[in-house]
Amino acid sequence: ENRGELKDLIKSLDMPSGEYEYIKGFDKLKEHLEDVEDKYIKIDRFRGIMETWHHVDFDISEEKLKVMDIAIGNAESKINFIVEEPIDADLEIGSDLFLIAGQIAKKCIYGVEVKDGIYCGKIIDYKETPIFLKEVNDKIIPVLSKGNYCNAVSFETRHIDKTNETYLTDLTCRFPSPISEIYSVMIDNLGEMIYEGAG
Repeated sequence: ENRGELKDLIKSLDMPSGEYEYIKGFDKLKEHLEDVEDKYIKIDRFRGIMETWHHVDFDISEEKLKVMDIAIGNAESKINFIVEEPIDADLEIGSDLFLIAGQIAKKCIYGVEVKDGIYCGKIIDYKETPIFLKEVNDKIIPVLSKGNYCNAVSFETRHIDKTNETYLTDLTCRFPSPISEIYSVMIDNLGEMIYEGAG
């Protein structure tokens, strides 16, 4: 994943974009967070060091930053972060699907997530995807297809009913968590999908 490039792509496709700052280096991130409150922190790359988290204020974040400092070590200056303003949305909702070289699997999953809590989703025919989600997917899927993308992919969005705006907040180009942990139970032909898709 490269979230900085995703932000640039969202702008180039004239999609709604929340406000954010791009912070280069972990030391600069710590300095920045001393003076701000209520932000969402994302790592640009290098998954495994951290997941997206809510910075309420520096006192609450300080211990998390100490643990991250140990994990990052000498790579401090090479790791960049995105500090996002909260989006006052009605729903955090997304779609999870399989995309094989431009072909979308007939069935997909869409659902609502409570961050770091629960996910409630439903298997549907892709053509039944809610229109505001499908509009987001339809802008990004051609970009992935140009690169011959073959994998599971998830579109994480925030939707605002009043303005009918849908913000793409993350694109998960892998098996997503928490839902993929039960794919083998939900999808009878998962093995066949992976095998034939790889072919």
